[in-house]
Amino acid sequence: MTIRPALKSGITIHRNESRNEVRIGSRWRQYSLPLQWCGVGTQALLGLLDGKFTFSELATTTGLESSAIESFVSELRSHDFVDLHRTPVAYLRRYNPELGRIEEVSDLDQVASDVAIETALKRIEIECDAATFTPGDIDGGRTSLLNRRSFQIVIFGHGKIVNALVGVLSASGFSKLSVINRVGTKDSSLKILESDIAGGYVTRSHFGQTRRIIVDEIRNHSLLFVEPKTQVHNPDLIISIGTPSPDSVQRWMAENTRHLLVDIPSSAEVRIGPLVTPGKSPCFRCVQLCEETGWQREQTLETNSALALTVAGAIALDVIALSDRKISAYHSTSHIHTVRDYTAPQIQHWSQHHACGCAWEG
Repeated sequence: MTIRPALKSGITIHRNESRNEVRIGSRWRQYSLPLQWCGVGTQALLGLLDGKFTFSELATTTGLESSAIESFVSELRSHDFVDLHRTPVAYLRRYNPELGRIEEVSDLDQVASDVAIETALKRIEIECDAATFTPGDIDGGRTSLLNRRSFQIVIFGHGKIVNALVGVLSASGFSKLSVINRVGTKDSSLKILESDIAGGYVTRSHFGQTRRIIVDEIRNHSLLFVEPKTQVHNPDLIISIGTPSPDSVQRWMAENTRHLLVDIPSSAEVRIGPLVTPGKSPCFRCVQLCEETGWQREQTLETNSALALTVAGAIALDVIALSDRKISAYHSTSHIHTVRDYTAPQIQHWSQHHACGCAWEG
């Protein structure tokens, strides 16, 4: 693969003569470079990093040795300021008027004069730009975004947080997403309730409509990649909103499926985490054994609108980190978000309990 280095989107350059340096980075994350790099103006050299030139072409243009160009790009790469190649983004099938047939789109950048694709590409680039500064990223966040298309998620539960999660995860590029609400055939939560309104997609006009249909609408209207819904059989992650049933927990543990526990003890409090990796980290039972049983609730309550959206956003960011970088803030950890102290979540750390079977298996 031919390497053509390019500065990442959102990078700015400021020359500071008084300090004999060039500042490069974003508004709140900057790094200093010397005014000259091996005798060539640093700012001029940065201006050549536009994805059009190879290392050898840059060396010829600047008169520098290839090793000097490579060291310069390596320095920028160590701070995640430069991309080394462009990853094509495939899209849905479309009608090609020039050929008179429907065909696959293997690279959105190569399609010209198509308003629908241009609009889709703008949305995609926003998500890519947000992922581009992920440590180690070298293609403008595109690989991270494309990996989300195959990352499978199942959400258990219903209500404001679930509705918001479906929308924000779908809009963030997660196409393989299902929601399960295991209740009786006469349970009121099978329909949209007044408590579902949180300022998002669901409005008063949806009262009484079938929840499954409305949740599917949220997904379809929010999808970054327009793809048909598929059944999720082997999820990479389960998100449990509310107290999970013992049968569900047992099945997730037996199937070795990672699951994020989200507890809602009151309308003003939500606890996110821990993220359970069966056999390797504290599980639902470990948390129960560590807590005072008198404070545990079997019933899942609904939270207020602002807190619901805050929690959904926090979970979505962590799911993105898990998909993109294989990390999670909730590994053996919980964050308690409250209306009272909304600026400072309380952090809890967990360990496998000696009386829990998961510790014996680990």
